[in-house]
Amino acid sequence: MVDRTEHDARGRLHLDVLLPAADNAGLEKIGGPGREYWVHGANFANDVDPAQRRRTTVETGDWRIELSPRRAAAEDLFLTVMQTTDRTAPARLPVTRLDTADRTGCVIAGPATTWIVLLRRDGVRSAAPVTVALPAGPECRVLVTDLSPGRWTAQRAGAAAAVTL
Repeated sequence: MVDRTEHDARGRLHLDVLLPAADNAGLEKIGGPGREYWVHGANFANDVDPAQRRRTTVETGDWRIELSPRRAAAEDLFLTVMQTTDRTAPARLPVTRLDTADRTGCVIAGPATTWIVLLRRDGVRSAAPVTVALPAGPECRVLVTDLSPGRWTAQRAGAAAAVTL
């Protein structure tokens, strides 16, 4: 969680790291004086006049959070969900990871609407059918990426009615 407090700001950023998995995810805070633009062991300064910096809402690269896998692998998948709120907001929406045979994504459970996002693990477009179990509730919105161009049909299991997209 990151709070924005400069210039009387009230914002909060929540970050849910879904991939790499918790046992393989390393988060590191990077920055501070002399490390504002730290990359591969060197700082690439972008000096802003301190007087100008106090008067602006432009945020320089003072700090960042870097996500890295702890274990070396030939390939790594990253999936994060960012939510913005006021610092006084009661809470962020619950987020869980969702995996299917060839896709990964997330479920964001809102009070009235649930959102599901699915992405192919390999990033390649596919014409293969996508099957996902929708949670119970009044409304669910689904975003499936990496589909081959063309017409698609959405149909609830066991239902006769279908929608062509």
